[in-house]
Amino acid sequence: LFRSPEPLMSEFRTAAGHWLEIARAQKEQVQKVLKKEPTPQIFRAGDPVNRDQEAFVPRYSVLGELERQILMSTGCPGLVLYGRRRTGKSTVLRNLIAFLPEHVKPVSISMQSAEAFTSITHLISTIEKEIGKALPKNQIKDDFSKDLPGLTMMLNQWNKILEKEELRLLLAIDEYENIDMKIGEKVFSEDLLASIRESIQNHRNITWLFAGSHEITELNNAQWTSYLVSARTIEVPFFSMEETRLLLTEPLQFSNLWPKDSQDRPRFPADFWGENGIEDIQLQTAGWPHL
Repeated sequence: LFRSPEPLMSEFRTAAGHWLEIARAQKEQVQKVLKKEPTPQIFRAGDPVNRDQEAFVPRYSVLGELERQILMSTGCPGLVLYGRRRTGKSTVLRNLIAFLPEHVKPVSISMQSAEAFTSITHLISTIEKEIGKALPKNQIKDDFSKDLPGLTMMLNQWNKILEKEELRLLLAIDEYENIDMKIGEKVFSEDLLASIRESIQNHRNITWLFAGSHEITELNNAQWTSYLVSARTIEVPFFSMEETRLLLTEPLQFSNLWPKDSQDRPRFPADFWGENGIEDIQLQTAGWPHL
């Protein structure tokens, strides 16, 4: 190139400088694009929803009935939160703290977690850890054994604290069908259900809630109906038309990332979904949130 005769040599040198500037500019542009965070997907299906970052609809009919049962003066006889798969049961449990009175402390334990289902020792340790998170200012000091007698003694102590502090504890077991499966596999003893029944009867400030896609009458490895004979079933229904409309137009209405009346909160006008689009979506999905 530089052996070319003039004026080619000078012109090529000038052009090379311009090409280098263009290449550097393109490199910077690519680097800026790569550094950008991807646009978040706020509509989530299949997993519990974080209401601050993802589309969320409060199930007021479910929340209202939960609150009514938990606050019964005589103590709640246990609850079964039942609904078809992907109707939002786990999302309800994950976001309870924002919709229950301050003196009700919710704890949620998933029986799909190996920390809970591996053994009775793991389950009791998980219960102890999660209650400690919900009631950090009222820690019990005794080191109870990680067996069923130890579980009863631990819950006795927590119930006394709850009574003294005028608090209620909601102890929610999500995907509770896995307990039945583990009883069938001999990982858990059916005595676990007897201990839970004893707790329901005697610990009036603790409410046990079992969430799943099966009713207790459908479980085969233990006599659940005899242990939870008085348990109240609360159904998580499909979305109503109003709930579907809220989901599709105001998906982050309950997020804490924006001030309450902020105009920057993400919204979708109804016509974004096309003419009669929301009505069509409700009709085609029958209000099933997952769909």
